[in-house]
Amino acid sequence: VEVIVEIQKSTAAIAGFARRVLRNLPENDINREYLDVTIGELERLERLLNEQRKASSLPESPLGMTQVNAILDAVLNGRRAGITNRKARILKRLAVGLPELLLDRVRIRAAFENILDHLLESVPRGGRLKVESKRTGDLVQITLAGDGTRTPGATLDRLFVPFHPGGAETGQLGLVAACQIVREHGAEVGVRSDAEWPALFVLNFPIK
Repeated sequence: VEVIVEIQKSTAAIAGFARRVLRNLPENDINREYLDVTIGELERLERLLNEQRKASSLPESPLGMTQVNAILDAVLNGRRAGITNRKARILKRLAVGLPELLLDRVRIRAAFENILDHLLESVPRGGRLKVESKRTGDLVQITLAGDGTRTPGATLDRLFVPFHPGGAETGQLGLVAACQIVREHGAEVGVRSDAEWPALFVLNFPIK
């Protein structure tokens, strides 16, 4: 975390200097375009570092047998303002009678929040979000999905890769942290699309 803070300070200083230079350039100066790109990339880096700092500072809580549906409900309640602002419709299908899972409740909730935040950023106003849980054999499967622009499969693979040279669709550190947390619980996480949903995050938790 200390290293991230130092990088953030340097990034903020460089961005501040670039903005001052930009303000003093004539409107027709060709260098304005280069500075705009530089400032945009620095702002993106600052957002990524903030996500990583947040993920790195998550406290570990004791593992305990937990109802995953209760965590999903808490996540949706915590993001109610953002959902309302997007006028998004929630398609919630939480299976009844799921077995409890051995989870770090704090970190798993953060993982779900990071994925839902990513979906909220891409869903259009009046779009849909899907939150689903069900049992599949010896697994509890969680699906988080949202409307939005359809992304090619090759680009979907980048979503868990930080700083991938892929532009706007590159991986977010919040998603990278979510993937790490889920895998630390012995679960699998993947992302795909189908005919109805441009982005489907599927998490498979083993039943202990």
